[in-house]
Amino acid sequence: ARKAAVAQRRPVFVRIEATESRLCYEASGACTGVAAPTGEVPFRVAIPAPVTATAVTFQFDGLGRPRTSGGALAAQQTITVSGDGSYQFLIEQETGYVR
Repeated sequence: ARKAAVAQRRPVFVRIEATESRLCYEASGACTGVAAPTGEVPFRVAIPAPVTATAVTFQFDGLGRPRTSGGALAAQQTITVSGDGSYQFLIEQETGYVR
C-alpha cells in the first residue's frame, strides 16, 4: 500500500475487516482500488478462519506517510493478528515502514 501510494502520488487506504484486507482509494463505501498483481481490483487478501486481525482503516499519503482515515498524521500504529499465535505489526509514524 505504501509503495503504491508513493508510486501513484495519491492516498491509498488499507481497510482491514473481519474476513479480508483491501487496498482502496477511499476510506469507506465502495472500494475502487489498487489492482492486484493478478489484475483483480481491488487488491484483496482473505483472512481465513480462525485467524483474526485488528479491524482498522488507515491510509498512506503520496509521500508514504501513514495517516488516519480522516487524513491526520497517524501515531505509530499496532495491528495484531491472532490465530496460531499472536503477532503484531508496527507501522512507524513518519516513515510508514511496517515491521
